[in-house]
Amino acid sequence: MISSKTSSKSPTVTSALTGTRLLRLFVVLALLSLLIIPGATWAAPAQQATDVVDTAAANADLSTLVAAIQAAGLADSLRSGGPFTIFAPTNDAFDALSGKLEGLLADPAGDLTQILLYHVISGTVTAADITDGMELTTLQGGTLKLTVTGSAVQVNTANVIASDIQASNGVIHLIDAVLTPPTGEETAPEAAVPEAAAPETAAPAAPTAEAPAAEAAAEPPSVTVSDQDSEGSQVNVPFTYSEGPGWMVIHADVDGRPGPVLGQTAVAPGANEDVLVSLSQPANGETTLWAMLHIDAGQVGVYEFPGPDVPVEVNDAIVMAPFTVNAPAASAGAAGGEAAGAAAETVTPEPRPEGTRSAPAHPAQMPTTGGALPTGVSVAVVVAVLALLAGATLVTRRPTA
Repeated sequence: MISSKTSSKSPTVTSALTGTRLLRLFVVLALLSLLIIPGATWAAPAQQATDVVDTAAANADLSTLVAAIQAAGLADSLRSGGPFTIFAPTNDAFDALSGKLEGLLADPAGDLTQILLYHVISGTVTAADITDGMELTTLQGGTLKLTVTGSAVQVNTANVIASDIQASNGVIHLIDAVLTPPTGEETAPEAAVPEAAAPETAAPAAPTAEAPAAEAAAEPPSVTVSDQDSEGSQVNVPFTYSEGPGWMVIHADVDGRPGPVLGQTAVAPGANEDVLVSLSQPANGETTLWAMLHIDAGQVGVYEFPGPDVPVEVNDAIVMAPFTVNAPAASAGAAGGEAAGAAAETVTPEPRPEGTRSAPAHPAQMPTTGGALPTGVSVAVVVAVLALLAGATLVTRRPTA
């Protein structure tokens, strides 16, 4: 007689299979916890801002401006330099020029370049920085006057229709008209006293920065500085005269001589008053700095030193002058950090005079990002680890034969 075989499994085998299934179950639960817990997502890194040219190219209303910038050969300079503020005419603004645009594009090295540079400012000027009556010197050398009426802003005669379009090396404001640089006739100064009405004993009017006389045109390059109080991130050079496009460059002081460059801003040919220069390293306490005039001999609007933008010399002497800045002193050491922080909270900034603009934030002062994981991710990881540990514990505790 043939004995029948039982198909039942031993308790040991059954327990092992049950433990394996439980372990698989807990693994699945651990993986699901990473997917279903709110906030448990791994965010992709934020897309970096593009330069002013590519930012403009991404705006459908600025395609004509971008085409003009490329035709004039300014794209590379605007991409690599900066920061810049661009008052950007829209496509409709260029269409209003009728047949003039074709003529400008046909000679991009002529008037087109000058018109485009007349829309570009060296430095960052946001909507919050603009004040009524502010005047800004352009890379073309001319001046833009801003008018604020309520919430409306005009640049010369153009209206600002959109503002603060951020780029990696500046900011763009949209305007509804193309700005035209003033011609020589438009900027010619009027006589201080009309010839027909001038008395015989009248003294000749003194030349001014706004209306330079003939003798002022022969003025040699110069820099006039003064000791000043500052919040530390920018300084003011009261007056400089440049024979051509140039740069007002601020150097650190090293043993009584100019040292590393701390900041620069473009200056127009002729007289420039109240030139504001942002510092890459804020002044700390009482600091000696040097204001030095450089030429803009390379790419227009791109500071190149060491390179072609060398210091200006008169009679074999560099045009420069030292001055002292009194800025809030930073704390020394961790012990003074809290005190300095509390002092900073109580300091009331001095009112900003009209016609000036605040300095753009230096990258070293920008907040850092990254580090901690999102809360949902942390919770999901903890749940997953606990599920795996629970599964492993059940397997190891299975009954033996």
